Amino acid sequence: MTPTIQQFVFRRRGLTAPERLILLALLEHRQGSFGVEISQAELCDEVEIARSTLNVHLLALEEKGLISREPQRSEIDGTTLPTFYRFGEELQRVLGTSERGRE
Repeated sequence: MTPTIQQFVFRRRGLTAPERLILLALLEHRQGSFGVEISQAELCDEVEIARSTLNVHLLALEEKGLISREPQRSEIDGTTLPTFYRFGEELQRVLGTSERGRE
């Protein structure tokens, strides 16, 4: 993770400590600048919080426009797949800038 991304997370006003931690975990696993696919169980293990607490903070991140959640299901048998967390426009801009800076 680049210093630019870390600075964004730590300087972003209005985030609680757990929200920052969750956002950093999502960014650590990101696939490109659009988002990340990770299960809630993996995310809970990584940030060491209960699933119910995780969902409270994910909802707050959604309300702040930093992420959106896209639940996924298997087309074959309908089983639940890891959620895709799409990064909001503000975060995508920071990620895009960060990616161009590494070229």
